[in-house]
Amino acid sequence: MNKFIRILPLVIIFLNFSTYLYAKTINSPELPAEQAIVLARQYVQDNNIDVSRHFLVSVEYIELYDEYNKPFWRIEYRLLAFVKGGQIIISVYGDGTIGVGYGE
Repeated sequence: MNKFIRILPLVIIFLNFSTYLYAKTINSPELPAEQAIVLARQYVQDNNIDVSRHFLVSVEYIELYDEYNKPFWRIEYRLLAFVKGGQIIISVYGDGTIGVGYGE
């Protein structure tokens, strides 16, 4: 029993420390959401993407926690009437680069 009491604090310290090894931190966005929306709207206008029948449904910060994929703002437009394939998804990265995709 005495041996168990001596080891118990070490076990507790180890368990507390091991959770920090697996914890992931979220890096704050390089661009504020408002600026990402402005850049996305400008991109839509400059590239003649028709969003006249769409509305802005979500703005979400995406971070994949790896060294290969940069974090970005995911800005989604949907059609006013539900139609499969009616989404327009614009990705705005911290350096100002923009990608566009179409959803289902």
